[in-house]
Amino acid sequence: MPESNVPTCYEFGGYLLDTHRRRLIQLSPRQPISLPPRVFDTLAYLIERAGELIDKTTLLDAIWPDSVAEENSLNQNISLLRRALAERPTEHRFIITVPGRGYRFVASVRKVARPEEASAPATSVAVLPFVNLTGDAANDYLADGLAEELIHQLSKLPGLSVAARTSSFAYRRHPTDVRRIAR
Repeated sequence: MPESNVPTCYEFGGYLLDTHRRRLIQLSPRQPISLPPRVFDTLAYLIERAGELIDKTTLLDAIWPDSVAEENSLNQNISLLRRALAERPTEHRFIITVPGRGYRFVASVRKVARPEEASAPATSVAVLPFVNLTGDAANDYLADGLAEELIHQLSKLPGLSVAARTSSFAYRRHPTDVRRIAR
């Protein structure tokens, strides 16, 4: 977990970790890698202490400060990190396990300025409500559910601005030209 709210990025082995935006990005080809929150926290904690042997108890206390967690939870986090970083079982490019003691992040890490994404033009989309073509009003929930799920999934993509459901669903009962909606 980052120790302060200062925006910090770390570059290592073809990846960029943005602790402020809580993103892991593969640099070539440039694409975000999705990590569960505690897995992200585990990676950030290890990277901020690169080269140090972090014992398991310290890591457990840092990642699960207000709850009881077992060593198996930590092992699963490390396993997910290795998969996310495309580290094969015989490789030790990023994380080394010291049996019975803990973990060490061994890749070369350097702090870098946070990439400015504001210079890139923002892409915006609106998911308009789907039309129920069955003629049975009882099936409207399916059309709504599909649009809502699409909005939810698209909103996870970095650099993409997605109009809220309430904005796009305002056009449900009022057919409007798509060009007018876009404006």
